[in-house]
Amino acid sequence: MEKTNLSRAAINLSWLITLRWAAVTGQLVTISTVYFGLGIEIPVTVLMGTSIAIGATNALFALCFHYFPRELTNPQTSAQLCKVITFGDVAFLTLLLYWSGGLTNPFHVFYFVNLALAAVLLPIFWGWGLVVFSLACALFLSYFYIDLPLSPTQRNSPLFTQTGTLFAFLSCSPVIVYFITRITRQLRNKELELKRIALRQAESEKWEALGTLSAGVAHELANPLATIAVVTNELEIQAKKTPEEVSHLLDIQLIRQEVDKCRTILERMTRSTDVNPLELITAEKIVLETIADLDQSRLISTYQPHSKNQVIQANRIHLTQALRCLVQNALEASPATSPVELEISQENEYLLFYISDLGKGIPEQALAKIGNPFFTTKDPGQGMGLGVYIARTVIRRLGGDLYFTPNTPHGTRVCVSLPFYQKNQKNRS
Repeated sequence: MEKTNLSRAAINLSWLITLRWAAVTGQLVTISTVYFGLGIEIPVTVLMGTSIAIGATNALFALCFHYFPRELTNPQTSAQLCKVITFGDVAFLTLLLYWSGGLTNPFHVFYFVNLALAAVLLPIFWGWGLVVFSLACALFLSYFYIDLPLSPTQRNSPLFTQTGTLFAFLSCSPVIVYFITRITRQLRNKELELKRIALRQAESEKWEALGTLSAGVAHELANPLATIAVVTNELEIQAKKTPEEVSHLLDIQLIRQEVDKCRTILERMTRSTDVNPLELITAEKIVLETIADLDQSRLISTYQPHSKNQVIQANRIHLTQALRCLVQNALEASPATSPVELEISQENEYLLFYISDLGKGIPEQALAKIGNPFFTTKDPGQGMGLGVYIARTVIRRLGGDLYFTPNTPHGTRVCVSLPFYQKNQKNRS
């Protein structure tokens, strides 16, 4: 289980278990060095038994964390276990120090390891609680402990005492720095992931709001357009019957064509708000459906080798509407006689759609704002600034991206990247 998918408390617990393995290893090495290397007759059986007991409890926690991840990674459970472990470790350290000289043992500095970890892992109340508990343990060790059986030479040697203190410091400080920096880095990554999730959630909410708005607009406009269609149909019939009205027939037919076009757009808006499943679609089919209702006399579609039959998984209606919006913008930006090029290629595991126009181009200071809701470079009344925003939202929900670059020698180039379909990939919504 990756730590980025865990709660904050579960991350704390996982690193605490790792730290305890390092602590047990250090204790066993230190006990062995003192007893066998320095020849000091410490109660090795009791001390090693305590360290092994710590290791046994840690093994139990690690096994539970591995085999029962749902239970132990629950934020409340993980938080409670962190409290139990930190207080338990102070008790175990006190027991080890009791059998090895109390506060005269330089390894009493490891109290500060537990306190430093408590400042990171525990809530404020429990952190101060551990301070009080550690102070009580230190006071106990001030009066009650088993003295180290040092020889007079060792006891009176400043070098011996300083060496022990230095060794304790060198053992303590790396543990504090390493594990606290690792924990804080992991928590920082978790916070960034939560921010990304919140941003995606906000984008989804905006998308749903736009869908609701478009569905409402489509519903409200359907009836008046139907009425206009009926009236224009009657006028067209009447104009054909009455010679003096024939001059208006072309105008009436134009109105009828524009009404039909509006109804087609509204039907497309209504379909886009429906819940449609993801489907497999080739690059060629995407392009054909995208340009179906556009001025194809000005469109030049080119395919790089092997890109025509590449397959992606997408909501067909949403994707083709998003690309249609971008192509329509390119047509509107270009002069009436200039073509718009739609180039399809592939790079690594992505299908790329390049839409190039020969218009005036987008000012450099506006490139960073393109795609923001209600931002547009069109003249007032020519657009609401939602088309690119909706297109980018659709494309990013499919795992792709959209960006703008200047075209050479002038104009704008839009790049849409979409990941290839892979059989083992999870469905995206």
